[in-house]
Amino acid sequence: MNSERIISIVVIISLLISGVSVVSTSLDGSDNIHSADNESDENISTVEDKTIVNMTRFDKVDGYPFSKDYYRDLLESNRLNITSMEAPEVVTKRQNIDVSVKCEIIENGTARDLTEDDNYTVELMLLNDTSEIVANITPVLTDGVFSGTFETKDLDFSVYTIKFTGTTPGMIGEVSKTREVFLEMILPNIPINDFEVTPSTVITNESVNITATAYCNNYPGTVEVYVEDELINTYNITPGEEIKIEEEYTFTSVGNYTVSLGYNYQKTVNVVEPIMIEDVELSSEEIIKGETVSLTAEITNNDDKDRTVDIKIDGDTTETLTVNPGTHTYTHEITFDETGTYTVSVGNQETEISILEPIIIESADLEKDEIKKGKEVKITAQITNNDDVERDAAIKVDGEIVESISVDPGTDTYTYKYRFDEKGTFEVTVGDVKAGDVKVEGKDTPGFGLISLVLCISLVAVYWSNKRNR
Repeated sequence: MNSERIISIVVIISLLISGVSVVSTSLDGSDNIHSADNESDENISTVEDKTIVNMTRFDKVDGYPFSKDYYRDLLESNRLNITSMEAPEVVTKRQNIDVSVKCEIIENGTARDLTEDDNYTVELMLLNDTSEIVANITPVLTDGVFSGTFETKDLDFSVYTIKFTGTTPGMIGEVSKTREVFLEMILPNIPINDFEVTPSTVITNESVNITATAYCNNYPGTVEVYVEDELINTYNITPGEEIKIEEEYTFTSVGNYTVSLGYNYQKTVNVVEPIMIEDVELSSEEIIKGETVSLTAEITNNDDKDRTVDIKIDGDTTETLTVNPGTHTYTHEITFDETGTYTVSVGNQETEISILEPIIIESADLEKDEIKKGKEVKITAQITNNDDVERDAAIKVDGEIVESISVDPGTDTYTYKYRFDEKGTFEVTVGDVKAGDVKVEGKDTPGFGLISLVLCISLVAVYWSNKRNR
């Protein structure tokens, strides 16, 4: 630590001990003189929404190396300033406490909006009437405004203090601001009679009737009608008055809802779909093309009249069921004539099914692609039978079935030999899969030249023999 800083610390301590006057320097640069003996431990206070930072007026000490302006510039070079704070004065247990605090940064005497890129530390606290912290949150900064929410459902009815604190690196002390909020009970002992919500179970887009009577004897009161956290209506009651509460409310979504009168009287409404579909099943997840599958579903009609439910395949309606009030099990048969994977739906419930070819030729090959007339060619094929019984696979030559081989369930390799008795080029297929082309050439006749020579010699010999005998 250098000598100048040591002198500074010594002078500060001596001034505080001797009761030298201190000055409060506000954001606009004005001086407010206070007695050091009367200052509290806190060095931050709030006057007309401006944050005041107390500091010793060093320029009254002869020979001190730093002036008051030096320290004012130091404070204002990097500083968090609270410009406003908003919070409700009175809330009920049905209302949360929403707080917003507007802040800015003071840099070299110039104010600018606080951004998410700035380095700062802030906190929102909720204190009870004994200054005990009952909740604290880190507020979120949006467009220069910090915001946060305190829930009230677990709080006692009382007066609470909202406190916001903040600081930035290099800043002396911290800034803070407080607000009081009163958590009150809207229904202080107002009796509610004949509270009914009918019906207690409804289908979506239908309404319930909310009825009750309320009476105030010697004081005015208020009755609020809520569905969950939505305020439906407010009834004001004068002393000695009995009022009738009559409301109608329509539910658009499925669920269990709480209907409340004030804070102490509650009823539950169960909202259901008009049609409830359960246990949608197919008799098989895979079938062979051309076969039929059974579709079953348990359907509940919560309405008091008939309703309809569509059965769809890949989004296209194939059948419409009429569903009577109550719970029923329905069965429907579906035949698929094309292979593929299909989505079968009953109302909003879906399932899938795969339609398979009974026989699938995985591969087909020929042992040779050139032979002589009268010779055989071995045909090899890997075949899958998706059925649970034997199926036939056709072997074709130029599109004509020359043989059918029996294929057991499952996948296996099959061979077959076929003899070609004609010359030419022939296409061989197994099912619809081409095995290849076979070129058949004419059959060789070994020794044909020698035989011809012998025959010619024999004919010549016979000729000369006959000529001599004449």
